[in-house]
Amino acid sequence: MKPVLTTPDLDDLLAARARTQETSILVQPFTLDTPWTGAATRVALTAVYELSGDSVRGFVTDATISAVDSFDGAADQCRAAIIDFSAPMRLTTVAVAKPWGREIWYTGVEARGVALVTDGRHASPLPWALALAPRHLQGDAPLTLLKVLDPSPRPTTGDLYFELHEHKREVYVVTHIDPIAWPTGVGAIRFGMNQDVRKGYADDERFKRDYLRAVTDYQSVRRAIDAGEDDPGLHTHEVELRQAMEAFTALRTLRAGDVVQVPPHVPHSLQHGVRVIEFQTPVYERKIISFTQRVMTQPHWDSDEAVSIMSLDAPPEPQFEQLHPADDGIHIERVASFSDFSVQRIRLREGAAITIPSNQHHCLAICVSGSIEANGIALAPEQAALLPASLAAPRLYNTGRTLAMMLIAGPAR
Repeated sequence: MKPVLTTPDLDDLLAARARTQETSILVQPFTLDTPWTGAATRVALTAVYELSGDSVRGFVTDATISAVDSFDGAADQCRAAIIDFSAPMRLTTVAVAKPWGREIWYTGVEARGVALVTDGRHASPLPWALALAPRHLQGDAPLTLLKVLDPSPRPTTGDLYFELHEHKREVYVVTHIDPIAWPTGVGAIRFGMNQDVRKGYADDERFKRDYLRAVTDYQSVRRAIDAGEDDPGLHTHEVELRQAMEAFTALRTLRAGDVVQVPPHVPHSLQHGVRVIEFQTPVYERKIISFTQRVMTQPHWDSDEAVSIMSLDAPPEPQFEQLHPADDGIHIERVASFSDFSVQRIRLREGAAITIPSNQHHCLAICVSGSIEANGIALAPEQAALLPASLAAPRLYNTGRTLAMMLIAGPAR
């Protein structure tokens, strides 16, 4: 998300403020690239800054502004969120419908939806807010994608695409197992290939060949059903072919709190009724091997190419790096460490607080359980904030009476 703009650098603003020692308001028109709309377009916007002491606040609007008497009044009139450069930016979500359920985006910016930031009164598109001062708000790295996956609890209907990625890395943290879908509290993810079935083959190429044939056979009956054919025998055949296809794959059990690290080339499909928080590389690329209903986002599966490049080895169990012991009521572990981003899980006992060292990078913080305050911003479960790169030593504090848990993600160091 690299904006094309003519707003002044924040350092220049602070330097100008130091010279005048007076509260001042600066109005600056600029243009912003909007590649997420699907066309090479730009939008004309206006950035408004208030410089007071050592603080800078700003907002962005698509309204034409020539002069501002009251900073807060102008922001309210434009219905724009005010961004305090020395405080976390509260993220507000956009829900995107999926055939298997829905995704809840915190930092997603696509034609299908644009995440927002809010000051509690108004909300502004996330890319507009970041354009106020990209280097100070997000640093020199793009935002990791943060979302919640919320599959339907219905079997098959709520199972995600069985897919793989060539470059994208993902990590899931399980937050809820639907008790109707999984009465024992143990859900699942289809993850990698069945190693016992694989051992029954003389070589991997024959395994891949037979698996691809099973996928192709299933796709033919899937397309017939999606086209509207209503022969009862066809639906019975669909179940038989689906079971034959899925026999080549492996299921990994999941409980609330479990972590799944998804490296490139590993086929995976989160199963129905398993809700997760997901962080992922900010690129859109995938190859669909199979799906148990109609694919709405593309006209075809990518089975041939995906099977040819998929990893057959069993995915390793996640290994966590312990960063802080739990003996003082604060426990920190790194639950994912990829080449482009890492994720830490932080547990805080009642009344505990921790300061995150400043590292010139932004962080994304999302509360998993309990009540956490991040530099004055209260976060309940599944509420998230962007901790700007310019925010020195962000502080997290458990304001509740139970153990609180938070996930923090940022660029790999």
